[in-house]
Amino acid sequence: VLARVIDYLTAFCSHVYKERLSGPTFSLLFPVIRAVLTDACPGLNMGESYGEALSILAAHADFGQLSSTPPLDVGPSEAETLRPLRKPMTEVILYVLKAHPRSEPAPGGSLISLLMGPALSVGEWAPLLGNEGLLSREASVRLAVLEAIEAVAGAGGKASLTGNPLVESRLWLAKHDEDEEVAEAGERVWDARGADLSGMYSAPLLVLLGHETGRVRAAAGRAMAAAVVELPDTATATLARLLDLFKVNEASTEEAERPRGEAYFMAPLGGEEASAEEKATKEQEKAGARGGVAKALEEMGKRSALAPEGPDKHLEIVF
Repeated sequence: VLARVIDYLTAFCSHVYKERLSGPTFSLLFPVIRAVLTDACPGLNMGESYGEALSILAAHADFGQLSSTPPLDVGPSEAETLRPLRKPMTEVILYVLKAHPRSEPAPGGSLISLLMGPALSVGEWAPLLGNEGLLSREASVRLAVLEAIEAVAGAGGKASLTGNPLVESRLWLAKHDEDEEVAEAGERVWDARGADLSGMYSAPLLVLLGHETGRVRAAAGRAMAAAVVELPDTATATLARLLDLFKVNEASTEEAERPRGEAYFMAPLGGEEASAEEKATKEQEKAGARGGVAKALEEMGKRSALAPEGPDKHLEIVF
């Protein structure tokens, strides 16, 4: 059924109007296109329909060309109708970049088109900054996202890359990616951004020191150390936060986990203790965070990030 719907849409777009579907029509049929492109039916071989579905999505991805005038001066405009689909369309394209990177039309080009037009909202930035975007395990996905952001900056949209601490920290992180090509792209984007690193860098990077992926933790450690070198006045506060993060994630002992005294009597009757698997997962997460802190401190040492004229302040934090 999905294949037949896609075939019909392809024929409609190609032979009837030779242009995009109307906003309401595309909105209605987008779930079908998403199901095809995200392999929602893994047992079904879509064959040519996959490329056709991607072509239809690409034809509707250029948000810079959407009309802001309502058809026949009645109802919402095309821009108003399709704007809510920008985030889910981005999520679909990121999936295609990961699972089917050689698809045609090139998903990277569709991603660039999606980011053009109105400045991205906080919600629309989310998939680009998360585990499917700049934190993806695939270097090719991270590179494609950076190239799309670079295109936006080059088209006069660099203002959207400032004023958001999370966007700033992710772009700073990209400069310190383990993949050389990604790091170079991150450097270009940072330069195109045209703004210095702000003192709000630490909070988003501290979160990434406990990320589930070791590569992200290591990059966050390098980014943290480089930030301290860039902004030496933040060294003391950053060191304090690193040590706090380490203490919060210290290994637990079985005795420490058991409620004692008043806490024992206040515990709910019949409450079940966490399973061994849950405890092991929690301890693994804590170990990852401790490792992230250690990596940040190691990188600070390599870069001589902690100014020698302030050892007393640093010692006070440690002891």
